[in-house]
Amino acid sequence: MELLTHISNIAYFSPHFPISVEKHTIYTPDFTTLPHEVRLLHLNHSDFITEIIPPQQVRPETNAHKSTTFLYFHPQTTPLHPTKTFFFREFSQDMLLRVPSFYNKFCCLADKCTDTCCVGWEIDVDEISLSKYRDLAENTSPKCERDEKKIAFAKILMENIQDGHFILKPGDRCPFLMKNGLCEMICKLGCNGSDLDESGESVLCDICREHPRFVEVYGDIMEKGVGLCCEEAVRLLLTSDSQDDSTICHSELYETKNFSSQVELCPLGRSTKCEVEESSNVLNLVKSEIDEEPDEMPEGAEEARDAIFAEREHIFELLANKSKPLNQRLIEILDYVENTNANDKENSDLLSDAATKQTWIEILGEGESFGPAWDKAFERMIRKGWDQSQDLFSEEDGEKIVAYLIFRYYAKSLFDGDAITKVQFAIFFWIILQHFGMELSAEVPEGAADLTRKINAIKLLSKQTEYSEEIMDILADNFYQNEAFCTEQFRSILSP
Repeated sequence: MELLTHISNIAYFSPHFPISVEKHTIYTPDFTTLPHEVRLLHLNHSDFITEIIPPQQVRPETNAHKSTTFLYFHPQTTPLHPTKTFFFREFSQDMLLRVPSFYNKFCCLADKCTDTCCVGWEIDVDEISLSKYRDLAENTSPKCERDEKKIAFAKILMENIQDGHFILKPGDRCPFLMKNGLCEMICKLGCNGSDLDESGESVLCDICREHPRFVEVYGDIMEKGVGLCCEEAVRLLLTSDSQDDSTICHSELYETKNFSSQVELCPLGRSTKCEVEESSNVLNLVKSEIDEEPDEMPEGAEEARDAIFAEREHIFELLANKSKPLNQRLIEILDYVENTNANDKENSDLLSDAATKQTWIEILGEGESFGPAWDKAFERMIRKGWDQSQDLFSEEDGEKIVAYLIFRYYAKSLFDGDAITKVQFAIFFWIILQHFGMELSAEVPEGAADLTRKINAIKLLSKQTEYSEEIMDILADNFYQNEAFCTEQFRSILSP
């Protein structure tokens, strides 16, 4: 079938050739070019079919109406049937979700993980989950009317919750972490080895269900990722390939004329349009529509948000320029962010390289420790001292790590106005890995693959820094106030 005219809010359906919707609007599409035997399904804003009409009867004023959606089908080859009707909805007031291209590949390794998220953390139980557990324990939930085992377990569950969190066992273990590394709540309350019960709801509280995922919302834009404290997340990041992952999204994808975009045709449900952002090829972000209510933003905040996203996009472009050494690209990023954002800090005399490097090591010893693994690693770092960067990590690793941290933190400058420290943290994190990757991964068994060492180094550094509000505040304060962390010192360390 020949390619048809594109028009905003008009979508044509064919079982063989779904056509994408352009962002611009054409108010005079030529429907007369369509075969007479085809029909258009006219959908209202709630996605209900209001009429089925021949294309020749479409009125121009209807085409221009923003809430109008038409679907194209051929009655002879695709009979209209409620269970086989496909349609496409363009963006309306829903939210835009942006995720790394590998996001949907993430799946908890459970007992196959060499680590566990169920030790070393205080685990809060949200009110909705607490109420659900209480109903199960009191047998007031219809789900467990005839399941005495689940009722008994729910009572044990409630006995292990105090002041809104689980009562941890010795070694800060979750009381429901089994010896085999599996979650007893999933095993006792879930179905078929999943965290879902018979009704399709998760049996886990919010933090257990979502961790190590993170989410930030900026009005009608939501961004999600998976934290680097998780070994599977780090593996996905380091092994991701922009070409292999360029079409990964929240939906099954169909090729369209616009090869940077994708559309999905869904049976009788809200569909999703996905786009792979072309210029972010270091991280390869993917956009899609989700059916969520946008957060309200103060007047003027949306413009500021979009400006910050544009800045971040330019940072990704600088980072992707492989014609230059990575350190040079990082210096250019510092220059760009410093010039773009107002900086009221006064220039100070540079410290000696030795004093600066010693301060960079010692700062990691401030604040609370994640635990014995970090304490031992930090002792090894102190003994080694600052030396030439090690060969464990490649420049490609550095690109991905810096890009990912920029993705996670840079847009938060919308809330605190502090963009430069977000960039400093990403670069600081990478430089520490370069110089102390072997010390951070020293507890990995001898003979382990380099990828395993990289994963463990990143994971430990992430746990000690990113997952401690105290440590992140210490770093941000020092990046802003301590002359050892001024941008000139960063440039000095990055320079050959």
